[in-house]
Amino acid sequence: MASTDIFVEGLAQLQKILDTMPARIEKNILRTALLQGANVLKDEAKKVAPTPGIANSIRVKRQKTNPGKVSYLAGVYKTPDSFYAGFLEYGTASYYEGRGRTVGQPYEIKPKNKKALKIGSNFRAYSSSKGVRPQPFMRPMLDKNYNKALNAFRMAAILRIQMEFGLTPKRRVTGALVRAST
Repeated sequence: MASTDIFVEGLAQLQKILDTMPARIEKNILRTALLQGANVLKDEAKKVAPTPGIANSIRVKRQKTNPGKVSYLAGVYKTPDSFYAGFLEYGTASYYEGRGRTVGQPYEIKPKNKKALKIGSNFRAYSSSKGVRPQPFMRPMLDKNYNKALNAFRMAAILRIQMEFGLTPKRRVTGALVRAST
């Protein structure tokens, strides 16, 4: 699987500011900023999703992590219309480039309770399929939009820090406000 290195400038300065604040306020700032960045990725993923069912299953959820840490994940969550999203993103075993006993092999589909499969008007003892070629949509979307998400994170963090120091009127940081600022 390919990886991407993302370099972010200004994290040291942000950490210095966060170190001067109580842990609760620091966590609130990070939670708000991470959520804004994740929402940008969610919105972009919904635009490029291959089907409406998959688009409707793309959500942002807060991940359970160690105490003192905050994590959000934007991704496809299980719904009846989205179970095949992974097949589309990575392909099936016959096209998958990883490891496993079925990699590169066609699928054999055998009947479970009967002696034959009925396919159309024909009966067969088994059927085979080459599988599904990868049609990635999430990874290309991330590669294209991670700067946009980082900018949303940065703007939300700046606004929230200003709110905590009383430099702006107290108001909720919303996605529309952050996107308008980038």
